[in-house]
Amino acid sequence: MPAIILLSLNGLLVSPVLGIFRPSEALGDVYQPLINLAVAAILFEGGLSLHFAELRQAASGVNRLVTIAVALSLGLTAVAAHWIGGLSWAVALIFGAIMIVTGPKVILPLLRQARLKRAPRLI
Repeated sequence: MPAIILLSLNGLLVSPVLGIFRPSEALGDVYQPLINLAVAAILFEGGLSLHFAELRQAASGVNRLVTIAVALSLGLTAVAAHWIGGLSWAVALIFGAIMIVTGPKVILPLLRQARLKRAPRLI
């Protein structure tokens, strides 16, 4: 069993389940950069253990992930942004395209730093 699974289960048990340790409160402003660093380390380690021969064997699955999954993600996110978020179709499609390659952990801080003149929901 990979160590990341055991560490994740322990982290979930200690923090949200039992409430023994609350990292966002204990670490303050350092919390988010530490999360980003941990994600980078996990991705780097995953890249080091990547075997291209195995990747070639999984080519059909990878192709489906980068075609069908991307199209589904774009479409479903755009539909949700339009119907639930009330965005225009053009803005909903742009939002869907951004969400495919990033995610809310990247987008929300960017929106906070952008200091937009109007709220995005008004566009």
